[in-house]
Amino acid sequence: MSINFLKNFSFPTAISNQKANPNPCPDQVVGQLSNGVFTSSNRENIDYSIKNNNYTIQNKIANPIVIILESPHKNEYDPITRSALGPAMGKTGENFKKYFASLIVKSKIYRSIATLHCDIVLINAIQYQCSLGMALNNTTDAKSRDDNFNTCFDNNKTNDLKDRLTAIDPIATINLCTAQFRTKIINKCSNFSNYTDGNHPSSWRRRENRNIN
Repeated sequence: MSINFLKNFSFPTAISNQKANPNPCPDQVVGQLSNGVFTSSNRENIDYSIKNNNYTIQNKIANPIVIILESPHKNEYDPITRSALGPAMGKTGENFKKYFASLIVKSKIYRSIATLHCDIVLINAIQYQCSLGMALNNTTDAKSRDDNFNTCFDNNKTNDLKDRLTAIDPIATINLCTAQFRTKIINKCSNFSNYTDGNHPSSWRRRENRNIN
């Protein structure tokens, strides 16, 4: 159970009278990494609960590696029901499946996880649709997305990233947010073990953008 902040919070910008999707996009286990091979699996939602003001998870996760993205966009929601599907769908998800293994084995953290069987967990820093589902191919929509993300991330009532990371307790944390958000997120997650970063998987279609540091 994640805190549904939208009951008490409104995005600062309305575009074409479109309201923010009220459904949080769940964090999910999406596959396993073993001996440098990534195998995708049926997605499993992370089941959070809050006990004594601390987040816990009900899932059994082995050696979790957490991949952080910023917020869900259009492909992360069913276009008819508007229900949340999960992080990194569409081309972003395809790129992740195709290139993740080859990139992580070249990363600075791989030596510490090379012999382990690890569950791969995808999470969004903000679980709500900061883009409002707009195309983001013009500066007005893109700026609105950025403003919405920054407002949510800077608000303690709407930003539970560190609490979710603490509950998952990853053995490695990989920040793959787009460049304008990556530095902002570092302070929330760099104190977790084996931290590194890289380019967003949506950009991995271009060879020069494929990297996990």
